[in-house]
Amino acid sequence: MLRARITSPQRFDSLAISLLQKRLPKATVFASALFGGGATLFVAGCTSTLWLAAFFVFVMGMCAGSVYVLGFTLLHEEVDEELRARVFAALYTMVRLCVLLAFALAPFLTAILGSISEALFEEELTVGSWSLYIPGVRLTLWLAALIIMGASVIAMRSIRSGARADARAGTGHPTLRPRALGPGPAALEAGDGASPEGGGS
Repeated sequence: MLRARITSPQRFDSLAISLLQKRLPKATVFASALFGGGATLFVAGCTSTLWLAAFFVFVMGMCAGSVYVLGFTLLHEEVDEELRARVFAALYTMVRLCVLLAFALAPFLTAILGSISEALFEEELTVGSWSLYIPGVRLTLWLAALIIMGASVIAMRSIRSGARADARAGTGHPTLRPRALGPGPAALEAGDGASPEGGGS
């Protein structure tokens, strides 16, 4: 059921983002959706109710769909055509490697974090009358959520630094500024200045 909660909104959101991406600030939405996916995963790991966890997983699926579509769109726009095939090949290789490592290392990481939780808190954190069961699975989900949110912060900082560098160079960042609808004022002035010469010749 949780798998359906992830894949169903991911497909719907991927379609919606594909239709609306021309009107969206792609880089900002990409980083925000990445952070939202990590945040909802963290909250889903905190819940003990199945349907509440399914709701947050549903929201995480929507964020994942946005990240998937916008990530590939940004790569397609930013990477030169000569390097695009190599970049996408490297990306697919890294994705498969990360999935393989996640499946291979997650059980061991869960066991290690579970033993640490049992040694420190006896797998239950109690503050006054409030208590939270913290097995290794929950700690692993929290760790994954923190990694995702950290990646989103790094992505946003990279986007902003690139935008500032482009602004200092006198060019707008293509993913942060709207597309030009026509020639700018400088180009029009240059054209007006050149027209008399063209007429005189």
